[in-house]
Amino acid sequence: MYYNPSFVLLDLLRITLAFAMYYYITRLETIKCLKQPSWKPTFIKFYSVVMIILVVLSTLSPIPDTVDVQAVITAITVPLSLTLIYAVYTYVRELEKEFKDCNLSQNIELVHEFLKLYSLLAVIGIVFILLMGLSVLLSFVKFPKYLSIQKK
Repeated sequence: MYYNPSFVLLDLLRITLAFAMYYYITRLETIKCLKQPSWKPTFIKFYSVVMIILVVLSTLSPIPDTVDVQAVITAITVPLSLTLIYAVYTYVRELEKEFKDCNLSQNIELVHEFLKLYSLLAVIGIVFILLMGLSVLLSFVKFPKYLSIQKK
């Protein structure tokens, strides 16, 4: 049986990212250096565990092809993913100030920088998608200035 390498790579990336987020949050909790209680680390851990479970389950059983199931899955995962990107983006940047007082290992610092880069790229991707969607919506609006320029 042939597996599409892009699907395998995507699942491996999802598991790696989820494990990195889970590892990062649990290590920060064991250091007990962080003083601010927040909902963000709890959400990041919850999302990471759920993502690992879903990816493992999806490799063991096929995802149903019905449109209804796919629509429900998309309706659930899109808001959760957007919330995750917001939580990771803001939480990682909030921790920059508190890291000066903590004794962090090299692993935690590397994962911190990785998550900072990931969240920045995710925000840039969302902005790009929103701009593309806005340009598609604006293509249906008839602006007189641009119509007159096109006629010339």
